[in-house]
Amino acid sequence: MSFLTVEFAPRPNKHREFVLTLQPLVEMTRQEQGCTNFRLFHDAQDQVAYLLVGDWESPEHLDSYLQSDLFQVLLGTASLLQEPPKVRVNGIPPATVRATDKIWARRGTAAEQPGP
Repeated sequence: MSFLTVEFAPRPNKHREFVLTLQPLVEMTRQEQGCTNFRLFHDAQDQVAYLLVGDWESPEHLDSYLQSDLFQVLLGTASLLQEPPKVRVNGIPPATVRATDKIWARRGTAAEQPGP
C-alpha cells in the first residue's frame, strides 16, 4: 500500500473556487486504477485547512497517478492557496519522490517521505 497526503490552506477569497476545483478531481481520482481511497477532509477547528488523503494498491499505481493529468490539475490549485501545499508521499521508490520534489519545487513546495 502507498499513501499520499496533501495539506492545503486556500486563500480566504478563493475558498469556494478551491473546493469547486477539488470536488470533481477527488471523484475522478477515485476511479483511477489502483486507487483504494481518495478523500478531501475539512478541518473543523481551522476553517481554511484541508487534508487530501489518497491510498494506492502499490507504489506503481501511486507513481502513475503522480504522472497523470489529474495530478497536474491538483498542482494547478497552487494559485488558490495562501502557502504552498504540504505533500507527503509514503511507500514509493525514492526516485519517484525526487521527481515529485522537482514538480512541487517549481510551485513552491516539496514532497516529504517519512523516515523509518
